[in-house]
Amino acid sequence: MARKAHAGEAIARTWEELIEKGGKYPTITDFCEKAGISKSVLYKNYPDDAKKIQERRDSRLHKKRKLSPVAKPRGAENLKIAVEQNKLLFIETQRIEKELQQAKDKIAKLEEQLVHLNKTETKNQLLLTGFDFLIRELQMKGVVEERIRTIWKSFENNILPVVEGKNHASK
Repeated sequence: MARKAHAGEAIARTWEELIEKGGKYPTITDFCEKAGISKSVLYKNYPDDAKKIQERRDSRLHKKRKLSPVAKPRGAENLKIAVEQNKLLFIETQRIEKELQQAKDKIAKLEEQLVHLNKTETKNQLLLTGFDFLIRELQMKGVVEERIRTIWKSFENNILPVVEGKNHASK
């Protein structure tokens, strides 16, 4: 009888500690561990307490949860607003996708231009290297500085500016 009284006191103490003061929703196993009794003692000798603990736990599990805005029931007017918002979002998505495609197209064109400009730069560097060689040869042959400047101006105006694969002399 003393053990039964001890178990009863442990149940009362644990109920007060966990539920009344702590606001907990323990499982039967957790409750029994905290009370220091076995589940079989609880179910056999204190079926009402076991039922009370289980009902408290179940009330927590089946408590109505706060619904998200998507899951909330809507009236006909709210549904019309939601459908309209959905249409607007779809239109906005299409607009953004179109802008994105245009940006991708621009990037592709710019990349093509960059490749072309790099090729042009390479051609210009080759021309300058060749012209530098020509100037040195002319200087070694004794051509006057004034004549070399005239040749440079002609080269600069007619040959050097290679643009889009063509030089100005061929225009």
